[in-house]
Amino acid sequence: MTRVIASAADNVELDKQGRILIPAKLREKIGLGKEVVLADNTSVSAYLEACRYKTDRIVVELNEEILPKDRYAETILKDGDCMEIVTFVGGG
Repeated sequence: MTRVIASAADNVELDKQGRILIPAKLREKIGLGKEVVLADNTSVSAYLEACRYKTDRIVVELNEEILPKDRYAETILKDGDCMEIVTFVGGG
């Protein structure tokens, strides 16, 4: 017996490291890749606080580089920066 569930299935591709690439329509639906307008001189730390992130449970990637936690306060976001925030979730 084979069970196939295809209600919301979509074809996906893998990147060079073998990770699944999230399809564009799904990224759009869940708000990944959205642009944000910030006040001048907004630090990474200020942005994270405003969005209520718990910094002990995240990693910030800024312009494709991991940003050390001790640099969040001194790093000012600039026009064109690309920031990704990865949140760790436990479960079992």
